[in-house]
Amino acid sequence: MNRWPRSTTRPAAIVLAMLASLVGCSDGPAGEAPYVKPFTLDTIAGSDTKQLTLTDEAIARLGIETAEVTEATDGLVVPYAAVIYLPDGSTWVYTNPDGNVFVRQPLTVKEIRGDEAVLDSGPEPGTAVAIVGVAELFGAEYKVGK
Repeated sequence: MNRWPRSTTRPAAIVLAMLASLVGCSDGPAGEAPYVKPFTLDTIAGSDTKQLTLTDEAIARLGIETAEVTEATDGLVVPYAAVIYLPDGSTWVYTNPDGNVFVRQPLTVKEIRGDEAVLDSGPEPGTAVAIVGVAELFGAEYKVGK
């Protein structure tokens, strides 16, 4: 009479399944932090635009910089680097109303003078607008590359 169980592979399969389930619980290699989404995208009530809130790490990685909207005798002025053109030809900037929050706001460009855009309409003087990382903000809002 045979003393060994009929199948020796079943216990091995059970052990392998248990090990696989333990590996699946890991956040990654030892010492590695779990993935944190670099931004959140929230709907603004009564608006078609979204509010982007970036993590501190995303702000640093993108090198986000801002400048203030100023007022000149012939209109509002923003750095030309702040202006983004949508495919339909409309022009926008990403305002920075608070901390790591960015909101796309429409504007009307009157003329471009070197590194400045003179506006017919746009954000109020003193409003902070993104001048570095603008394309990345747009990509995050519109989920470009996904």
